[in-house]
Amino acid sequence: MNKMKLRKKYLAGFLAAAAVVTGVAAVPAYAARDVEVDRMCSLTVSIGEEGSYIEDLERTRWEVRLYRIASVDAKGEYTATEGFESLEDGIDGVTAAADWDTVAAGAQEIILSAEGEDAGSEADAVITMADGEGTVQDLSTGLYILLSETAETALYEYTFQPAVALLPGPEYEGNETTSQGDWIYDQTTVLKYEQEPRYGSLRVVKTLDNYNAALGPVTFVFQIEGVDEHGETVYSNVLATTHSAAGTQSAVAEQIPAGTHVTVTEVYSGASYELVSEGTQTGVIAADEELSMEFSNTYDNELVPGYGAVNNFQYDENSGWQWNRTDGNAAQSE
Repeated sequence: MNKMKLRKKYLAGFLAAAAVVTGVAAVPAYAARDVEVDRMCSLTVSIGEEGSYIEDLERTRWEVRLYRIASVDAKGEYTATEGFESLEDGIDGVTAAADWDTVAAGAQEIILSAEGEDAGSEADAVITMADGEGTVQDLSTGLYILLSETAETALYEYTFQPAVALLPGPEYEGNETTSQGDWIYDQTTVLKYEQEPRYGSLRVVKTLDNYNAALGPVTFVFQIEGVDEHGETVYSNVLATTHSAAGTQSAVAEQIPAGTHVTVTEVYSGASYELVSEGTQTGVIAADEELSMEFSNTYDNELVPGYGAVNNFQYDENSGWQWNRTDGNAAQSE
């Protein structure tokens, strides 16, 4: 049995998440028939049929882990399984969807604190999601918590809210359980998810092959403009390197959305130094990777100092574009 090393990144969502699952309302012992407790069940997990990001998600694969936190008896009453005994009262007291959030939060605490060693940390089943869907067969009856790994595509990261699955679940007519309905042993769960952009970085490498020490430090300035696939500006910034000797310096722009088409132009080359490389270069930012562009200059025998300061702009998702002034060396020396 595989064990899941849980990442706080998506487990934290337990506390506030509302599961969107077929059959997660409180289930009294309503059905005309008893639960066949020894009957095997199946569960299909999907991302649904509506949403802006479905096509993107269908192009990737990820895993969903199932944890059986309670068994069920013939009358539909739940008993917490080993390792989840502290959830017993919460499971018995479920009367609304919000109560399932409390149960999920308790299960999350147990799984996280077990750190892969105790009973609560070992998944009872693993579903591999492909084309937006995955199915697992031969599940024992009971109450399950579903934890999904983060799914990554070329440009985006998707995090999923934890879900609750009842196996078997009640039969529904619209949003209501039928008073004498059958238990449904083959259930379907729709995951609820959020999209976040992935990011990469850009390193501007400046080589100064000849330097006049009598003129003092010299600053080179680079304008960065980035657009998305639709030509909309998604990034704009300025980098600079300051040199006190011949050699190489570099400056890095981080948190640039993956897929951004960047154009870097050396807009200031020092008063006494000239470009000996291309002054404008282009490239595409890849997620979790660093794109590097190299520029070269040499002393042109003028006697004008070229030291300066840089107005730097950085984008923050919460605060928007932020300005700061960088004096002296704005580069990272190699």
